[in-house]
Formats: sequence, structure tokens, C-alpha cells
Amino acid sequence: MEFIIPYREKRIEGAIAFFASKHKEKAKKNLSQTALYKYLAFFDFNSLEDSGEPALGLTYIAMERGPVPSEIYKEKNYRKSNYYKFLENKETKAIEIIPTSSNSDYLEYFSKYDKKLMNNLIKIFAKRWVTTSDMSDASHEKIKAWKKTWKNKKNSVINMADTFDNLEEKYINHTATMAEEHFYISQKLHGN
Repeated sequence: MEFIIPYREKRIEGAIAFFASKHKEKAKKNLSQTALYKYLAFFDFNSLEDSGEPALGLTYIAMERGPVPSEIYKEKNYRKSNYYKFLENKETKAIEIIPTSSNSDYLEYFSKYDKKLMNNLIKIFAKRWVTTSDMSDASHEKIKAWKKTWKNKKNSVINMADTFDNLEEKYINHTATMAEEHFYISQKLHGN
């Protein structure tokens, strides 16, 4: 399902900048590419569960270490910004996201709810002792749509609708949550 998200490009860039900056500030280490993917997935899927809409609307692939945003991983979009850069760590050969600006004007594209959600993710994961494996394990446990896709067809695109169980039945029986109802109606309006 294609989501219409105002300022989507700015929001994706802003989310990457936020997570790179705050992770480094709190964990005292650069944000790895894998950890970034988990932050973005949690941001999108938690927003989807709460409101019926993802925060960013990225397309995720169900890979072994959890959801991976195709636009960044495969298409290599959003890798250059005035706020950050993607660099290979010479020692570990891992890609890290390095904050390059202390300016935080990228936050203007986010609501209070978005900022609270992003800050909560930083509180949970931006600790020196939390590893990317820990974040991957958490995504395996918490992101239902990843579980379903990984079980049925590994390395394929995750259908965000798999976040919700028995959606049509719940809608018809008036037992859907507001988020489920919003998602269901949006899905029907956009022909999915």
C-alpha cells in the first residue's frame, strides 16, 4: 500500500539525522547502518500500530536481521545530507552514520507524537551496551509483519497490513481499534 505522507522525503532525512545524532549523544558511539534500519522500522511500525499510518512509509524487506528499508539499503537513497553522512568504519568495515551538523531544524517536520515516539526509541536502544544484535532480536519479537513475511517468504517485501490480524472481520464486527479502522478505510480508499 502506498502511503501519502506530507514532506515524506524531509521526514525520512530528519529521522535519520535524529537517530544518528541522538544515538551518538546517548550511547557515545556512532550509529551503525543496521541499528539505523531498526530505528526506522520501529518508528514506522509503532506509528502504524498506534495510528493506522506509518511515520515514514518506507518499504521494508524481511531480511534475517529484521526489517530493512529498501530505499536506503538497495536503492542507496537518503545517504547524503547536510545533517549526516554514511561512512565505512576502517576497523570494522561496517557502515556508520555520522552526524555532521548540530542544527536540528529537521525536527520541524515531526509532530509531538512523532518526537515522543523517536525519543522513546532512543531511551530504549541508545545505550553503550545495546548491540545491533539486540536491536535485531527486538525487531524479530515486536514487529509482527516481519515475522509473518519471514515465515512465508524470506527476503521479500513486508506487507504493512500484516501488522493487523483479522482486519476486515474486526471492521465488520465493529471490534477494530481506531488505528485498525483508519488503516482499513485508507486501504479500501486507495484500492488495496
